[in-house]
Amino acid sequence: MISTTELETLLSTLHTSEERYRNLVELTSDWVWESDPNGIYTYCSSKCIDLFGYQTEELIGKTAFYLMPPEEALRVEVLFQNIFLAQCSFNQLEHINLHKEGHLVIMETSGSPFFDEQGELLGYRGISRDISAQVTAEKALRRSEKKLETTLNSIGDAVIATDSQQRITRMNPVAENITEWTLSEALGQPINKILKFCHTETAKAINIPVAKVLKNNKVIHLCNSCSLIMPDIGFILDEQGTYIDIYGAEQQLLIQDAKKLLHQNIMDILPSPLAQQIISTIQTTCYTNKPQTLEYELELTQGKYYFEGRTAPMQHKPGELQRVIWIARDISTAKRTLKALQTSEQRFRQIFEKMPNIAVQGYNHAREVIFWNKTSEAIYGYTKEEVIGKKLEDLIIPPELKDKVITATDNLLHYNSDIPAGELRLQRKDGSHIPVRYN
Repeated sequence: MISTTELETLLSTLHTSEERYRNLVELTSDWVWESDPNGIYTYCSSKCIDLFGYQTEELIGKTAFYLMPPEEALRVEVLFQNIFLAQCSFNQLEHINLHKEGHLVIMETSGSPFFDEQGELLGYRGISRDISAQVTAEKALRRSEKKLETTLNSIGDAVIATDSQQRITRMNPVAENITEWTLSEALGQPINKILKFCHTETAKAINIPVAKVLKNNKVIHLCNSCSLIMPDIGFILDEQGTYIDIYGAEQQLLIQDAKKLLHQNIMDILPSPLAQQIISTIQTTCYTNKPQTLEYELELTQGKYYFEGRTAPMQHKPGELQRVIWIARDISTAKRTLKALQTSEQRFRQIFEKMPNIAVQGYNHAREVIFWNKTSEAIYGYTKEEVIGKKLEDLIIPPELKDKVITATDNLLHYNSDIPAGELRLQRKDGSHIPVRYN
């Protein structure tokens, strides 16, 4: 049995410990809060005064949505419903709050559930921090990046930038066309992987002197006999469709020998419908000063080939015809593979359609129906035309199961959480119920 003196000592120690932790909470630059299972604040640190202009007692008994603009409250409420149903932690949830004086405060919140000894949810504890300055700086950076991107995209020459490790950080559309790498593909790649040069006469590889440029901080020019190694065909064409130059071409991918094509017009070389499409693409490039893309097929000596033509405008002198660079990428293999996949998909779709006893449905990330076979029509009473684009829970899920099914389906679609096989009583179009086994 504990004595009165020992009890007083213990209580004093507990009070000191509690006071110490409370002081730490109050001194932190973040806002510390606690809520009940319904999201109603039961504790708020005094940081809310600085962040939102509210005293702690003004927020006790309120929910997080009290501090948000109406449209933001609706958005975050959907997220919180899934979190509270799953009784899981959440990290770095960004949301907009409204200061008592009317200005916006952008917050980032993390929280964790806490439970009693029986495992019942008691509420959530969390920390929120003001990231308004960070978000404002990021927006300013994005505006600056957009301005720089616009400038780079308007330059008629290829521009590639690297970091100090010689890895790609930027490419403009002309560089994308010439290298046949998109910016997203090239980001972070070593520049020597993207750009490969050789000596025109000896065919020996030439290293790009990026390291020397970075070390000496001086411009270095490559020799005049340096050529870019390209896997596909590159053409320089004027606005009327005349071949000015051809490079990087393998002879089997040309409709004629490269020397014979020079200074001829596309209209005299290619089939008329295709030639007109290409002329139109060239003129659109010149008129808009923006890259264009055209997929086309061409009958060559060795058979039918598929190409993706990508254009970029080039600089030209006053009085000269405008010119574009046209990169023709051979996409025959990819095209044939895609057709084979489409054929295979169609075959499996037909199999699913004809399954006599198994209802098969497909849903997208918004839980909207994208596939509904004949057996599903027979079992649930809805035709495919009635359900495509409709949400799962609005069709065959009884009201008492909607919340659970939505949570389970969202966890599957967004977090790859498996739904174990089992049995449910689902609902037909006429309102009657039917027991089904799902998988």
